Amino acid sequence: MMKKYFFLLVVLITIGFIAPAQSKDEMELSALIDHLNVAIVKADKNSLEQIVSGHLSYGHSSGKVENKTQFIETVLNGPMKFSSIELTDKTISLAGKNAVARNTFTGKATANGEPKEIKIQVLMVWQKVKGHWKLLARQGFKI
Repeated sequence: MMKKYFFLLVVLITIGFIAPAQSKDEMELSALIDHLNVAIVKADKNSLEQIVSGHLSYGHSSGKVENKTQFIETVLNGPMKFSSIELTDKTISLAGKNAVARNTFTGKATANGEPKEIKIQVLMVWQKVKGHWKLLARQGFKI
């Protein structure tokens, strides 16, 4: 009898330490955030057009804020070209048809031909429109 209770206690403790599974929307958003960063590195205009909302407010860690057209133009023709972007500490919190995502953004780039390394925190707001997640707002900030 004592072995049953001990086994049950071990199972309950183990379950308490297992991270909760991500929902379908959270998994979709996580993949979409990664896809956004790949599109930035590759300067992929078509992907960027599909991922971001027409109402985008994209805030850089420098304080500069851009709309969708300006953001895509900056990725394609701006002075900074990313060669890699890595995200850590990624969290996603759903709120109905909206989601808040946070992460630490580490990137390697060239700015006006000079190598540059960037490490910032990022807050993103995503909105589900007609069954598709779109980046509505993004703010990078220095850490």
